[in-house]
Amino acid sequence: MNWDNILKNQITSTKQGVLSSDTPLPKKKKRKDCNQILKEIHEKIDRYFKIEIEGLIKNNYKDIAKYFSTVVSRDITIPKSLEDNPSILVIKSGRSAHVSRLKIKSIEVNISLGSRFITFEDEDNACEVLEFLRNLKINDYIIESRIKQSDLPKNADLVLDGHYMDFQINSGNFYSGKGYSEIYGKIEYHNMYAHKAFFEIFKPDMNRILNKVLQIIQDEH
Repeated sequence: MNWDNILKNQITSTKQGVLSSDTPLPKKKKRKDCNQILKEIHEKIDRYFKIEIEGLIKNNYKDIAKYFSTVVSRDITIPKSLEDNPSILVIKSGRSAHVSRLKIKSIEVNISLGSRFITFEDEDNACEVLEFLRNLKINDYIIESRIKQSDLPKNADLVLDGHYMDFQINSGNFYSGKGYSEIYGKIEYHNMYAHKAFFEIFKPDMNRILNKVLQIIQDEH
């Protein structure tokens, strides 16, 4: 083999496996932006809330009826089951909130689960909110006052106590139109004496729901 052939073979071998200008580069997987991730988190939470709202009062009705019939309203006839009077329970699902309402004359129980998201104009703000959500834990209580230097307050009340047992997470300013994120769950009962009993009845469910919300946030990438 002469030197010309040896040189040609060496050039050919060094080119193998090397991308030339005519060879298309492998496509890079497009990375999701923070707004997109936040939107998907809210959509998943909304779908989850729509399922949960169906059973919160139904599954606890036996305990609710027992409490009201024996402690609070002996003068009001409490149906032993929802099948006896299904009209006392109304469940509605809206664009940003799902509501379950039990009403028997003066007795009323309202449960709301909601998720609302408005795209952030500034992607850096969206990433800041996403980071805030991912760092949240049960029993966190974070309240940021709106100050001149920042139009991105971030608040979270994940302590299940108080007269109304609720949790709430919100970031941004809804009325500014520049971006907003809100996730909440709330139980209201129109009887001041029912607080302790309802706390015991609903706390396991609210705790489970809140843990699931935090899991959804962590799982979305």
